[in-house]
Amino acid sequence: MENSSGTDFLFYRYFSFEKNFPLRSIFLLVSFLCFFRPAFAEVPSEAQRLIAQNRHIDAIQVLELWIDEHARDSKALFALGAEYAHANMLHKAIETYQHISVLRPSLAEPHANLATIYSALGNDQMAIDEMNVYLEKYPSSTVAHEKLAELHLKAALKHYKYALDYDKSIELQSRFQSLQDLLKSGLKSFYEKRDK
Repeated sequence: MENSSGTDFLFYRYFSFEKNFPLRSIFLLVSFLCFFRPAFAEVPSEAQRLIAQNRHIDAIQVLELWIDEHARDSKALFALGAEYAHANMLHKAIETYQHISVLRPSLAEPHANLATIYSALGNDQMAIDEMNVYLEKYPSSTVAHEKLAELHLKAALKHYKYALDYDKSIELQSRFQSLQDLLKSGLKSFYEKRDK
């Protein structure tokens, strides 16, 4: 298993599926993940400088040139995926994380990042599928289990909303509200514990 405690900490701190959570903050996880893998080649210092300055398009250009010459550099690919996400080029970020998962199939992190992107795009089933792959590779991640449960709750809420289009009964509205409250209280509790 290739998870360092530093990577796990960052996963716990920044991993979120909350809809109102800014997309830019969601992908801090990805930015930090790529710098805690000493076994990978170094991300070019120019790219690191541009990333620190939030110059995402410029960083993308530098990273793409670097990867042209260092195609198997997973650390640089993680950074590129993060920069694509920061630049709201989510489909390119997806392609990059899928490439990493093929290049280094033992890594769990690309699947967590894919789950985050799919959730941000509103594709809960793809997010669930990727989170399941992450958990196959890193089953002891309690946060990932919690996030998977939240994804299932969000999917259930969608179906309740569809049902409410056809049936406005008080009973159905009550069940929907109970699930919604559960999800909100779970997220609130999670973030309160996390931020202590």
